[in-house]
Amino acid sequence: MNEPLESRLRQHLASVDAAAVADIPTMTASSRRMADRLRRRHRATACIASVGLISIGAIAVWSNRADAPSIIIASTDDAVSTAATEPVPDGSTTTATSDTPTSIPASSAWADIAPDPRGVAQYPSVVWTGTEALVIGGVDNDRQPVAGAAAYDLAAGGWRRLADPPELSIDPLVAWTGTEMLVIGGTQVDGSPTKSVGFAYDLASDTWRSIEGVISFVSTTTPSAWTGDELLMWPSGAGQISMAYSPRTDTWRKLADAPVAPRAQGASVWTGTEWVVWGGLTTGTDSPTELADGAAYNPATDTWRLIAKSPLSARKAPGVWTGTEMIVDAGSVGGDRATGNNTMALADGAAYDPATDTWRSLTSGPAHPGFVPVWTGTQMIMFAKDRAFTYDAPTDRWPDDCCGNDEGGGGGATRTAVWTGSTVLLIGSFGAEAGGVTFTPPDPTPVHPTPIQPSTTAADQPVPSTDAPVSCTDRAAAEPDLDVAEEPDWRGFADYRDWTRDGCLVRIDVLAERPGPEHCAMQSARVIATGSPVGARYTNSSDDMEYVRDPNNVFLLDQLFDADATLPDDAIATGYRSEGTQLWIVPDDDSSIYLVQADRVERWPRAEPPMCS
Repeated sequence: MNEPLESRLRQHLASVDAAAVADIPTMTASSRRMADRLRRRHRATACIASVGLISIGAIAVWSNRADAPSIIIASTDDAVSTAATEPVPDGSTTTATSDTPTSIPASSAWADIAPDPRGVAQYPSVVWTGTEALVIGGVDNDRQPVAGAAAYDLAAGGWRRLADPPELSIDPLVAWTGTEMLVIGGTQVDGSPTKSVGFAYDLASDTWRSIEGVISFVSTTTPSAWTGDELLMWPSGAGQISMAYSPRTDTWRKLADAPVAPRAQGASVWTGTEWVVWGGLTTGTDSPTELADGAAYNPATDTWRLIAKSPLSARKAPGVWTGTEMIVDAGSVGGDRATGNNTMALADGAAYDPATDTWRSLTSGPAHPGFVPVWTGTQMIMFAKDRAFTYDAPTDRWPDDCCGNDEGGGGGATRTAVWTGSTVLLIGSFGAEAGGVTFTPPDPTPVHPTPIQPSTTAADQPVPSTDAPVSCTDRAAAEPDLDVAEEPDWRGFADYRDWTRDGCLVRIDVLAERPGPEHCAMQSARVIATGSPVGARYTNSSDDMEYVRDPNNVFLLDQLFDADATLPDDAIATGYRSEGTQLWIVPDDDSSIYLVQADRVERWPRAEPPMCS
């Protein structure tokens, strides 16, 4: 049985820690097929991450050789390029940036923390109490378990030793209950089966207590969730059962059988009412495979439900909970379970909304097989090898120029990350000079694009807010000048495409998209008509503006459509959406509009399509 190796995957990835994070532009520097797109910086990097690594079958191979590791790209045109992945200088862009780049400054800050009093500790298990990080476990540079436990006080910048735990453990599952740190299972140095041990640390009394009846095959890779009352977990060994532990009563209970297979290394979040698990790796076999399904468990009713099919392929990938969605990003497939060799790093992502049981695709970002994600309340930060990549959820963008650390002293792959409310604390190090680092992310708030108020009344007064919690029909009836339906009777004419704002259908005398006339063989072109300014009503006379998508130039226009555009830095979102497409404009410039999708930006020029008979 090779099951214990699974739970030690994170620690063994230290053997490839010399490999830099996949630098997407470097990976494709010698590819003639991508050369032209690299000149379009913001467009190309996202395309390479989502298309280069997925659609054209690109494979990022990670090796633990002592010489400089390489990223190997195998494309469909049989062109193979190999580029040494040297460490990237601080401040350079290594992410696969999105089609909609922000101008968020790299004002982040890294700082070393004092050395761990227990000595060098890679991959310790960490919980955040609100003021301190409680730290247990980890291995030293000889792969031996680190004894003892310690607490790091972020405000004071210092450590203190805690009472010694009852046993040593590598990679245990840990959780903070509000008063205790629960420590369940873990692995042993020789790779033997996961321990069936458990104990809890009481912060107020600096004492430990044993937890009886602990199940086996639990470690840090075990899907788990703290509900506020119970620790839910899905062991990977014999029996294939999911369990819950209540520290209040010191009892265990078996959960109802899940509708999907047991797994490890998958996304696992607590929503406040449900435990959602997706993806991961099958367990209990010598030939595990990645999974692309998931389920949600409700402890109040002791029931599971299948969740909707994800747009993501099967993979090992962690997840974060934003308060409304579970974000799953990047991850990996393949590779040796113990060393991580030959792992293919993925770059796409998606978000799952349990309220509607729906997924939405995210803009592709950087690729690395061992990302550690942290949710800050507004951003997801992905850590790997002394680099941080910030994902701005409100705008679905990966900002440029963030965020390298050349002063980290130890290698970020050895660390466990927790969000403290103001900074990310990454505990763990290869060297004795520091016990880890802190990372303060850049603040995205001042530069979030603000959706414009799309429409005005006939008296040129601002439209009343549409944020009130009423239905779209009630909104339209109460405020007849709003841009939402009640619809004109002529909506069905000419095959209009539906657009929405704030979840409500937009009137076609505010924003109308239609194909070119079929009887003149102009169906390959599309036209968007909007009011002036965007969001105002129009009557197909002098108060409308028309924008054209004409890839074949069937209209014989002078202004050409650009299918591979770069979004201007001063562009803003209008709030109008249609089937994953967002409408962006540049204020005070009505010469073009920009349609932003997950994998491209299109520029539609303003033009007047000719009539046809």
